[in-house]
Amino acid sequence: MNLRYLLLALTLPLLMTSCGLVAAVVPPIALEDPFGVEGESITTEFGATSAGALSTLAESTANATAGRSFDDQELDLRGFSLARLNAAVGLDSNVVLSAPVGASYPETFTITGVSATAKVSDDINGSAEMTIDNEVSLTFKKSARCETLSCDYSFTGELADIKEAIQISETDRSKLASFVKIIRLDGRNSRNEGRFSLSVTADSEPSLDGFKATFKLRSGESSIKLGG
Repeated sequence: MNLRYLLLALTLPLLMTSCGLVAAVVPPIALEDPFGVEGESITTEFGATSAGALSTLAESTANATAGRSFDDQELDLRGFSLARLNAAVGLDSNVVLSAPVGASYPETFTITGVSATAKVSDDINGSAEMTIDNEVSLTFKKSARCETLSCDYSFTGELADIKEAIQISETDRSKLASFVKIIRLDGRNSRNEGRFSLSVTADSEPSLDGFKATFKLRSGESSIKLGG
């Protein structure tokens, strides 16, 4: 082989690695339920007021926290650095509302915003926390099963929109490294603790102030992007 071509053949992989071209073609590593939210139900109250009276405002806010423990995952990082985490948490397509005494159930309500804090920890590696604030438009309609104590509502839009309603993106490499150390299976399983705090803003007429809502969380498609 010509010496020039031999040197080119040896040098090209090094150049590709140094400029990140190799990393660009490495597919992201899929993560299953990285925050331990799959199937978790949270019940919360919208816009509790000081005197217990119902507000006349259309917009209401509710806060809730879900948490559970889950096992480490087998992750092969193949010697690359971490570039980005793209994680998604979804809401189930059914929500249950419980009305305060004397209130009427709205025909529809729309979730207009979600804020969340996802925190994972274990006894060995400490904790890592990520926060998001997303604007959304998720409309739920009252279903046939509606009684005095509770009323079922079904999502009216595309399932893809609610499946990944809460998008979390993180590029801080030190935070990503801590996150991976916690959820990664490294020799022996270290049980992880996940805490997911959620704030939901909703529009309806009448207001949802004083209503209790039960949401079920779903783990969306999540992945780690590798860098050079």
